[in-house]
Amino acid sequence: MEDRISKEKFKPLYQQVENYLLEQIEKNELATNERVPSEDALSKSFGISRMTARRALTSLEDKGLIYRVPGKGTFVKEKGRVVAAKTIPTIFVHLLPLSSKNHPFFLAIIEGIEHQARLLNYSVTISSDLESIYNYQSLVGAVLVKRLPQEEVEKLERHKIPFILLYKHEETYGKTYPSLIMNGEDAAFQETEHLLKLGHRRIALFTGILNGYLKGEGNRKRVNGYRRALESYGVPFDASLIKEGDYDLDKTVLMTEQLILSDSRPTAIIACDDIGAGFIINTLKENGLDVPENLALVGVGDLYMNSLIHPSLTTIRYFAEEMGEKSVMLLSRIAAGESMEYPMYIRGELIIRQSCGWHAKELAVAGR
Repeated sequence: MEDRISKEKFKPLYQQVENYLLEQIEKNELATNERVPSEDALSKSFGISRMTARRALTSLEDKGLIYRVPGKGTFVKEKGRVVAAKTIPTIFVHLLPLSSKNHPFFLAIIEGIEHQARLLNYSVTISSDLESIYNYQSLVGAVLVKRLPQEEVEKLERHKIPFILLYKHEETYGKTYPSLIMNGEDAAFQETEHLLKLGHRRIALFTGILNGYLKGEGNRKRVNGYRRALESYGVPFDASLIKEGDYDLDKTVLMTEQLILSDSRPTAIIACDDIGAGFIINTLKENGLDVPENLALVGVGDLYMNSLIHPSLTTIRYFAEEMGEKSVMLLSRIAAGESMEYPMYIRGELIIRQSCGWHAKELAVAGR
């Protein structure tokens, strides 16, 4: 069925698959109560990812054309069939600002949350309005993707609403809450150590805000990992190589220009994330410098957009969709009253590609 869709068309792949299935339903080639091909089957038939297949099925379900039976599959709904109203337990996903859901990493987390919720027969609500959570009659709990003031967290506790945090928080709140956290300290250590092994001694680290309320703790952990790696190789720490930009792309460009114009510019940069790494590459090119010939670069996230970056980007891979799935599983266990130790960490995997210069036989590294 691969010939029924085209990656060259302007229309997204999931919509092309959705239209194909819709045509099958309208022609009665997929009859009422007949099982619809699974995500795996669609993925293999069309040569697409499971995420794309899932989006196509979800769109058809939202339009009331198919229905899911947990443990059995997805089926064509009878036309005009009215499904008796029932209360479905809800997973509340708090994301601030709501536009963040369009960020590739957050989008992948949400995909994972929605997938696991469907397997457990939960519905999912995504909102930037936390107050609306108190209006739900049947609530599993909340996945808090963005940081909250302490009084908001305590209010959830008072209302006995289960929740899980997807960020670091002990220093901010002064106590441990249920949390699933990307291990940024370990990620920074891995990347710094890799660059040190390649011979680099002046390595710049781009971070978010280091001392801002609700923002600084995770970024300080990244600096800790960076410093530990330097110390393990006997390289002195230079505070001028820490650039605090709060993931702002304009600041990323400015910080890159400041570094390359300095008298002792670095030979490598660890970006805040992969999107920032793309902006760093463009800024270097505009200033007549190439990656990795003139400066090595690594990112964080391993987003799908990496296929658009040249040279291919060395980065830390976090399985964001899996993180979303795991957050729902943990939340269901919390709601059931299970006791677990927190925080739980997600360890990133170093993916080595061309941008760090690993393939070069010799590195012209200043001060080596």
